[in-house]
Amino acid sequence: MEELELTSDQILRQNSLPKMEQPSNSSKKPTVSIFGLFSAADKFDHLLMFLGLVGSCAHGAVFPVFFILFGNMIDSLGHLGSDTHQMSSQVSKYSLDLVYLGLGVFVAGWIGVACWMQTGERQTARLRLKYLQSVLRKDMNFFDMEARDSNILFHISSDAILVQDAIGDKAMQFVIFLSFSLDSLLGLSRFGNLRSSPWLWFR
Repeated sequence: MEELELTSDQILRQNSLPKMEQPSNSSKKPTVSIFGLFSAADKFDHLLMFLGLVGSCAHGAVFPVFFILFGNMIDSLGHLGSDTHQMSSQVSKYSLDLVYLGLGVFVAGWIGVACWMQTGERQTARLRLKYLQSVLRKDMNFFDMEARDSNILFHISSDAILVQDAIGDKAMQFVIFLSFSLDSLLGLSRFGNLRSSPWLWFR
């Protein structure tokens, strides 16, 4: 076969052909801040979130208190030596404190879980309704062109589940672990007892 040689005029004509327009990076989807998740909250939801915040903070603060009480109990038992009567008295005292602490964990955990889950369901139902109303207000061309191959009902349910998980469970866990970390550091700096540090238990 004969090799085809392109002349300079042909190369110039090929380079002058219009190229396909590339999608610009400037057309990005609008983003929403973390507080945008709570845009559908009303006054009762704000109350539920406040109670859930208090319960989750108390739930996270219980763990450092437990380690401090347990460390103090071990110290007191070590100082008593062979005095069985005093040892039994100290064990009974700290055991009662741990029982009260367990009741506090139960109450704080129930308040945190109940309030966060309830407000998550309420806000998600409101967002799902707004989502459906926004879709129904679209022009008919939207359903003919853009929404032809997309399952709108599937997106409404799946996106609502993700939002509900973020508002309820994930927000509660974030507050619990944040309170646990901060209270652990404050407990260490306040009491100065390394044996009551939670991190030493995971070595």
